[in-house]
Amino acid sequence: MSSTLRPFRADLEELYAALRPQNVACLFAESLADVPVDTMLRGGSEVTIVDWMPTRPRAALASTLVKGDASSGYACLACEGAGHRLCGSFTPPPEPTDKVCPSFVVLSGSPPQCARYVQSELPRVVLADGSLGRAACFATRAEEIVAKAGKEEDAFEGALAEAARCASVDRRVDVANDSIDLAISLLAPARLAAEPLGHFDELMVRRFGPSRGRRRERLAAQLRSSLSRMQLLGHLRELHRVLKKDGGRAYFATEPFRAGPAEAWSLPMEIPLTFEVARHYFDFDFSLLGPARFLRVVGAAGLPTMLQAAVLAPRSAVGEPTLWAETG
Repeated sequence: MSSTLRPFRADLEELYAALRPQNVACLFAESLADVPVDTMLRGGSEVTIVDWMPTRPRAALASTLVKGDASSGYACLACEGAGHRLCGSFTPPPEPTDKVCPSFVVLSGSPPQCARYVQSELPRVVLADGSLGRAACFATRAEEIVAKAGKEEDAFEGALAEAARCASVDRRVDVANDSIDLAISLLAPARLAAEPLGHFDELMVRRFGPSRGRRRERLAAQLRSSLSRMQLLGHLRELHRVLKKDGGRAYFATEPFRAGPAEAWSLPMEIPLTFEVARHYFDFDFSLLGPARFLRVVGAAGLPTMLQAAVLAPRSAVGEPTLWAETG
């Protein structure tokens, strides 16, 4: 789904203006273009981005720091005071009114970017999966599991056992407890397991060839469900852990329905679990973004997308959730 169809950025701009958070953490975002990192840095916030792909934050940040065009002139956020903390190539401009530094070289294309941008201290980037390390744990072991399997069923059996083991992994993100004023999760639960499962699928194709038969499809669906569950439980627990319990808020967005033929919408299996876990850790706060934002259909004609977005208030003291889905 194209990020231009999603109103997350506008929601977050409004929420940021209302809360004026000192500390912001983005624990999950398919696209950082949806997160107004530039606005938050300009506002003086300490921003942490969590991602397990080291190249993704750098590419996203490079595309948000420079504004303008050749006719009106360019302006780089680094020249507004952050300087070398924001870009490792920054050099002080000769004039205080200059909007780009002497190192600036514009790349062709849109949005404008500086060819010499070097990721620096701001925003802080933490390499982790945002779900207690459970996705990374599974991905690390997947290659050995597939290599040792004598047949497809053995590989799936090993993968399901590994997913169950990884569900107890507790590798917390390097963000202190109760330290974040605004946490951001732009989570598509139906695609939550896409990266570890995609890695497993590639290994399976290399080892056993393209998918064949309904049995493999059923086993793949079972594995996807197991991976989604373990990551979702870990992710929402981390979201709750890092938030300040007195006044901290989370912006939590999901894609609860998929468009189907004849305007029929299907409910991905992960959505009921998402809200079952969320209600254990959070209450819903509709005072900042009203109920009308909770469920919206956006997108061009013929390509509708249903979005769900809410502001969550962390409950002060919770234990581990007991879920029907864990026994289902």
